[in-house]
Amino acid sequence: MPQTSQIPAIDLQQQAPTLIPRLRNLEELLATLHSRSRNQHSRSAWYTHFASFRKSVSRLILLLSSNGVNKEEETERARQMVVVLRDHSVEEWYLAFTHLTADGQFAALAVTLLAALAEFAGMLGISRDD
Repeated sequence: MPQTSQIPAIDLQQQAPTLIPRLRNLEELLATLHSRSRNQHSRSAWYTHFASFRKSVSRLILLLSSNGVNKEEETERARQMVVVLRDHSVEEWYLAFTHLTADGQFAALAVTLLAALAEFAGMLGISRDD
């Protein structure tokens, strides 16, 4: 029997039809933030976490929207990715974005990133208790 930490909170295969459009909306928001921020912030410590967040959203969309022969394999990869995100990445991103809120000049950007992260975590059933 698998350990609880290896099981995502949601059934990705069942939720994919509703999850993919929501993830695409989030991906669009993150792409906009990326295009507006990359020149000014690309060397900042938080930006590497933002880039990782953005790429993870895109990768998850790619895995969930697979219609080929390996759909079950792609869904399993997505499930494994969610476990890694839940156990490691989301907390790191949260810490990086909260540090950005302390900088008054970029507080609006930080709040937007935190809201996007909260939406992402909510979609995947990731909570702080995990």
